[in-house]
Amino acid sequence: MRKHKQELMDYLNNSMRQIKVKLTCSAGEITSVQSLDYSTDHGNSISFGTTVSSSINVKCVTPSFSISGRELTLFFGTSDGTWTQIGIFKVLPENLENRMGFTSFTAYDRMYANTLQEYQSQLSYPAQMSDVLGEICSKCGLTAPAIAYNPTINDDVLSGYTLRDALGYIAGCQGKNAYIDCDGKLIFKWFTTCDYTADDHIANVPYADERNIVIQKVICSTGDDNIQYGNGSDGIVFNNPLMTHEQLEIIYNTVKDFTYRRLDADIPLGNYLVESGDIIKITSSGSELSVPVMSISFHYDGGISCKLSSYGVPDSVMKSISARKFKDHTKFTGLQKEIKHVTETITGATGGYLRINFGDDGKTAELLIMDQPNAEDAVNVWRFNKNGLGHSHNGYNGPFDDVALTADGHIVADRIAGNKISGVGIETISPNSFLMMEKAELTYYTRPHSESEQSTKISGLYAMNDGGHDGLMISCLRNCWIGFGIDENGGSSEMFKFKPYDYHKFWFGGNIAVNGDVQIDGTLLIRDSSGELSNVNDRLTALEQAVATLSNFFTYEEEN
Repeated sequence: MRKHKQELMDYLNNSMRQIKVKLTCSAGEITSVQSLDYSTDHGNSISFGTTVSSSINVKCVTPSFSISGRELTLFFGTSDGTWTQIGIFKVLPENLENRMGFTSFTAYDRMYANTLQEYQSQLSYPAQMSDVLGEICSKCGLTAPAIAYNPTINDDVLSGYTLRDALGYIAGCQGKNAYIDCDGKLIFKWFTTCDYTADDHIANVPYADERNIVIQKVICSTGDDNIQYGNGSDGIVFNNPLMTHEQLEIIYNTVKDFTYRRLDADIPLGNYLVESGDIIKITSSGSELSVPVMSISFHYDGGISCKLSSYGVPDSVMKSISARKFKDHTKFTGLQKEIKHVTETITGATGGYLRINFGDDGKTAELLIMDQPNAEDAVNVWRFNKNGLGHSHNGYNGPFDDVALTADGHIVADRIAGNKISGVGIETISPNSFLMMEKAELTYYTRPHSESEQSTKISGLYAMNDGGHDGLMISCLRNCWIGFGIDENGGSSEMFKFKPYDYHKFWFGGNIAVNGDVQIDGTLLIRDSSGELSNVNDRLTALEQAVATLSNFFTYEEEN
């Protein structure tokens, strides 16, 4: 629970309290906040190694300074000027909108904003876990917390995962989860009991499990094996390639008999001192329930209300969990990064307006999801009707250039990711040229200068079979050359050229190293700095000089 005095707790539990909010940064202070939604998501089950991130959605009077890309510190406060720091959040430019004197934005804590890139270790192994953690944190711009369990890691098993996954694995080895605290620092912690109770007068409980969950076993997949300690129907399951039998036994002995209740709770009289990772008490139907706070959100609009949830692995999953091996986390790929992005974007959404449009016949015709209650005022709009589905940042009438799917089979999207994309042809377009990949052929074209002209094929890459052997052919389709090579500045180089329409010549720029025999069918042309030597005697002289030069580097013995 966030640090506080008892007087502040008493004030927040008083129905007559007044709540204030402010956001600060080096450029200034924002106090004209109209509404604010704060949310923290722990995931969908009690576990070890969860990386917990938080975000805020804010609407305020447009500040006099730019907040794009800035880190803002959020405070909740009381009418007497007592402020409590809640967290530090970075405003992403793509989530910032200015409209009619108001600014709306979404900002994320450092767990979200700093940890999505791939981790590639530069350490020499074996290495201490603390050294690995330090390297990961340096890449995230975070300070590494102290860890009690600090074994030697023999192999570089974390490279290829995201920085976030790598942090989670190290936290999981400590029997803890990873959070960003109110000061923007990385901390590892397990659920901790605090002194907050929400009784029947201030808490509504729309869902509560009928029984307590009692941790009786832990199961960890290392990617190669399942490790288990304890038995029973309730437990914790997780993945961790760093886990050992010995450490899992220590963790199990720490958490066995941990007891809690799964539930959802609405607290209209929200207490902003509560945070994810706290264990609180909630009174429901005459029973006082122990609840580990996992997902928690606050809504501010002059007052503050709260929603929280406590989840656990469903019974049906736990009954079969020991009999199968868990799939290890997928290592970092471009696809995995895209999946994380869309997951966190969609699950982090708050607010919005749902509207159904009716046609002239009075029947439902269209579904709208918008950022304003009226289509005329909306900027971000989803439209779904019989002709297709599309999203626009330009209002109800589009254009729908963000993402769209039409009934006649057209798809427009800014970015497409997938494990496998199948089709007949793929075309990439630039102003003066384009590539067409069709079947097993990749062909480069120049674009026509006018509509009456046709595109011209320049070169192609083709799979081929001569009747007995498979191969790959590079073809030059008009009088030009194909070159290979790159210079130190990343530009093209003439280290190797093939001119198929220029007497089928190869041209090498630079030194040539040959391992093996050289066979030449044709004419050997010898040049000096002045050009090709056409006189036979000049050629022989140049060849003799080359042999004489080479003889300085070799010794030989004549055969008897």
